[in-house]
Amino acid sequence: PLLFIAGRLDHQTPLAPQRALASRVRDGAVKVCAKAGHFMFAEEPERFARDVSAFVKRVSRGHR
Repeated sequence: PLLFIAGRLDHQTPLAPQRALASRVRDGAVKVCAKAGHFMFAEEPERFARDVSAFVKRVSRGHR
């Protein structure tokens, strides 16, 4: 499993390549922080933490 978390306003790392990579990985996913740029973990920390937490919980349930 692989999770990409992207900022919609990120001009350094475009969203399209991240979506393309996620589509090539088994259980790949992309979450987009609508109000964030390149530092989504600092710009939308609650959203970032929620997305990471949900991903870890989902993945860990599948690997028990």
